[in-house]
Amino acid sequence: MHDHSSNPTEADVAVRSGIALLVFMMVHGALFGAGTVLAPATPLKEIAMRMMPWGVAQTEGAEAITARVPASRRGG
Repeated sequence: MHDHSSNPTEADVAVRSGIALLVFMMVHGALFGAGTVLAPATPLKEIAMRMMPWGVAQTEGAEAITARVPASRRGG
């Protein structure tokens, strides 16, 4: 076993980074979904419907950045 408290290996860092990336994407997706459902239910419905394409574009941007991470860095 490795002593993880002093010197994590490159594999340890890759695994931790992969887990962090998965958690980030799951939280991001859940928040986006909640916003998509809740925004039209507010009095600001007209503004929310105009801003929805911007939110989708931001989501696509985050996924594009994630997709550019090399497989070797993602642990794959």
